[in-house]
Amino acid sequence: FAAAGFNFQQISYLDASDNERREKIEEFRKPDSAIHGLVSCAVLTKGFDVPDVRCGISCRPYRKSFSSHVQELGRVMRIADGKDFGLWLDHSGNCVTFAEDTAWLFEHGVDSLSSAQKKDSEAREPAERVKQKYFCGECGLQMEPHHDTCLSCGWRRPKYGEIQVVEGELIDVDFSIRNAFEPRKGLRAKCLDDPRAIWNTALAYCLSNGRKGDEASRKWAYGVWRGIYPGSKLPYGLYETACEPARVQVDEWQLVEREVKRFRKGSQRRAA
Repeated sequence: FAAAGFNFQQISYLDASDNERREKIEEFRKPDSAIHGLVSCAVLTKGFDVPDVRCGISCRPYRKSFSSHVQELGRVMRIADGKDFGLWLDHSGNCVTFAEDTAWLFEHGVDSLSSAQKKDSEAREPAERVKQKYFCGECGLQMEPHHDTCLSCGWRRPKYGEIQVVEGELIDVDFSIRNAFEPRKGLRAKCLDDPRAIWNTALAYCLSNGRKGDEASRKWAYGVWRGIYPGSKLPYGLYETACEPARVQVDEWQLVEREVKRFRKGSQRRAA
């Protein structure tokens, strides 16, 4: 940043003086500040209140802490007078790692703040199709854009035909539910646009027809849901939520019934 003519200052919870850190933040908060940006590993995640920040750069990868990722995004998502955009540059790959969780959060909001600690104790793993596109096939390290060789272990991505190097393009990451939770090929029901409702209906069906108790019925319902959305995982915390039978719609129930019959028919064929 300095070589490009920008004044960036580093702050850390290990700073010898809390006053010095506060002074840097106060200076950065001024509209005519001499400081263009701040660099920090963790200090800016919580309790940092500068609403008119327009750009954030993520360089620290997370495997578990979705809440930290959202808090970091929040640093540039605050509204302020005269602020008409917020830009997040993701060098860490967290937008890829937490894509489905982020889509769910944007669509449905925060289900339960008390579940954040439980969610952050479980590592998120990108879907298989995402792994093949962005990660090394040998050691699993996220690869640099347009690089065919892993910088960590030297693995080379197989080439499928001639590869041309062209001018790059900055694109938005789409956090829509439809893209994050894609139904199985051939399914076209309108109700598929709401995977949360389909989970609730699958749970209602399995609790109603199951004979081995609540836990077995939930596992059954999860199998049905994964059959409908084969490339997706149920968002963390939703598995334990209470069933709401009153919200079940006829078309959702019929979809789940068809899926159960399809599975049983396939099982009979395999047994034969």
